[in-house]
Amino acid sequence: MITKIEKIQAIGNFEDYVAVGDVTLKEFNLIYAENGAGKTTLTSIFRSLSSGETSLILKRKRVKTLMPQIVSIKDTSCQFQYNSNQWNQLKPDIEIFDTFFVNENIYSGFDINNEHKKKLHQFILGQDGVRIKNKINKAKTLISIQKATITQIEDEIKLQAGYNDVEKILSLEKEKNIDILICTKERELEVAKSNEIILKKENLSNIEYISLPFDLVNLGNILSTDINNIEQHYLETIQGDIKQLEDKGLNNASKWLYSGYKVLSLQNDICPFCKQSLDNAQQVVKAYSQYFNEEYNTLIKSIKQEKSLIENYNLPLVLSKLKNSYKSIKENEEFWKRYFDIKTTIPPFINDENECLSTFTQMKNLINKKQINPIEQQSIDVIIQFKNTIEIINKQIRTINSIVASYNEHIKALKQNIRSKEIVEKELKVLKIKKMRYELPLGDLCNKLKVQRKRLTQINQINSNLQKQQKTISNTLFSTYGDKINYYLRDVFCTKFLITNTRDAGYRGQSKEPLIDYTLTFDGEEISFEENHSLSIKHSLSEGDKNTIAFSFFLAKLDLSSQLNMKTIIFDDPLSSLDLNRRNRTISLLTQLKERVKQIIILSHNLHFLLDINSINKIKKSEKRTLQILNNNGKSCIVEYDLKKDWLSGYYKAIITLEEFQKNPNEENKEKAISCIRLVLESFLKFKYCKYIPDMNQTFGAIISTLETDRNCNFSNNKKSDIIRQLYELNNISWRAHHAPIEECETMTELHIQLAELQQIYIPQTLQLIYKDL
Repeated sequence: MITKIEKIQAIGNFEDYVAVGDVTLKEFNLIYAENGAGKTTLTSIFRSLSSGETSLILKRKRVKTLMPQIVSIKDTSCQFQYNSNQWNQLKPDIEIFDTFFVNENIYSGFDINNEHKKKLHQFILGQDGVRIKNKINKAKTLISIQKATITQIEDEIKLQAGYNDVEKILSLEKEKNIDILICTKERELEVAKSNEIILKKENLSNIEYISLPFDLVNLGNILSTDINNIEQHYLETIQGDIKQLEDKGLNNASKWLYSGYKVLSLQNDICPFCKQSLDNAQQVVKAYSQYFNEEYNTLIKSIKQEKSLIENYNLPLVLSKLKNSYKSIKENEEFWKRYFDIKTTIPPFINDENECLSTFTQMKNLINKKQINPIEQQSIDVIIQFKNTIEIINKQIRTINSIVASYNEHIKALKQNIRSKEIVEKELKVLKIKKMRYELPLGDLCNKLKVQRKRLTQINQINSNLQKQQKTISNTLFSTYGDKINYYLRDVFCTKFLITNTRDAGYRGQSKEPLIDYTLTFDGEEISFEENHSLSIKHSLSEGDKNTIAFSFFLAKLDLSSQLNMKTIIFDDPLSSLDLNRRNRTISLLTQLKERVKQIIILSHNLHFLLDINSINKIKKSEKRTLQILNNNGKSCIVEYDLKKDWLSGYYKAIITLEEFQKNPNEENKEKAISCIRLVLESFLKFKYCKYIPDMNQTFGAIISTLETDRNCNFSNNKKSDIIRQLYELNNISWRAHHAPIEECETMTELHIQLAELQQIYIPQTLQLIYKDL
């Protein structure tokens, strides 16, 4: 239940309203407001709180203020706040009857031509139907927007892809290795573009292995060979001679001695150098013969042979040729790898050329050293190192040649499978579109298109379901609501209007409004929607009729609402100015409704109507609050309000009316003068004898009875019984059914008063009572 409207800012006439005083709301609430004070604004706030339609508040933004629109409404269970153009939560258990409800559900259909039968759909279905219709309209609008969005996305897809078959683009499946496929196809395109060049281009060549003209193992054996069969003292003798000769500057002393020894072998008795006899030098000859024996000769020969081979081998030239071959391979590799993808590339080659050449030079020095001193053993570490170096180079060559062979296989296949440029370009385009299909922005566009198409399907389905739902509701509505509506029209408000033969005609073409086929009758006669018909809607229904029909529909809806006891019902001027003859029935219905709902709030500019409701016994005994929306210099506020007190201010106006009528009586003002008799007497009694009247909300007749039975109550004229008789008489002649409480209608009747009687008897009698006797 709503307990207080705490704040309204920058909405309509409510500039900066903050609740002051006791303006809490009760179970039953009467709010009086002159036209323009803010009734409609307050009702719109309640409707927005119920429906969530913030536009109802936004369009009432107060002009010439920069303050934000704020609403704070307190409920028994929570606080409703409107700020930043939204509610923190909604209160859907509010039902509102006002001009907005009438216009939305009734008036919109009561027009001249059949086109306005579309709005009658709202009348038949009520707010639920309006909501469905709005949903259908929204769905239809969304369908149009959705189709335009889809077309726009399709155009963007065509533009991005450079391809007009959107369906084919959407159907392309994602490839895991798309980049590889594109790269391969691009190479294939390069091949197709370079057919002649590719066919003439040579394959990659192998690198020749290093093949040494000398045997490193044999060379190592030679260098490590020494001669062990020479006796030590002879060896020392020969080595001493060699050293002596070398010290004296003879190069290759060992060779020189060996040459002399060879001559000696031909002339055993004569020295080949000095020509002297060797008879006394046999020990020397023996020493030389051991030193320069056959083994020695063989070694010398081997050294000479190996040395020749090594010296004639041009290792720098060999390495240079290898590097040139490698360079050629790398250059060809750069050319060919544009046309196909091979994971293994040609590795680096001969990482340390200088080390290889240095080792070779050291090896040559060793053989020279061995040749100078053949019988001396040399280290073969350099030989081993050189051998390892050559093996490493040959291993690199083997690896390179293996890769070259793989390249050449690809080259062979490439040359055999060269295709036309046009075909390959088309295939490449498809691959690129396939890649783009799953990348930004094309991938995002395709996903958006799928989502939007799916959404369009969903909206179409929703639209179809809503239209089916609408037809189901509308075609069965009067089996549920019809009897109730016609009950109020016929039995409660005693009209001759009935609604029959209602049928949902659905939507026609692209229309956003459904049509209703139905029959509205007056006294059994069908009313036409055509203006020129003798019995047309335009001329057959007054504003009061429209209001009564709308009110009947609203009450019928409440009768069949679930959880009605939890609802807050708000009425904003439930009576039009032409509804006086139906006023009592309306008051009675509102009184009965009080017992069935959680809370009622009635807003009206008709003070007399509110006073009549306020005078009902059930209302007087209930939890009730009377308030006023007061407009002070264009700024509205909600304040405490005493209906009776305001009514008493009319007391003085009523006296003037009576006195003027007494001077100038006429039929036109007769009923007004009769009403003033009642108002003057009732106001006077309540003011002067208030202490004897415990309940100010009593009827005039009840007040007279209360004063009559109270022994302590005495009038100025001590003939109390005579005064009471006069009061009863004036009560009887001034009673009018359309102003009377419901409970008096069965016990009292209206009396016809002559103009002269009123002027000459009843008005003077009234003035006599208030001026003297009372």
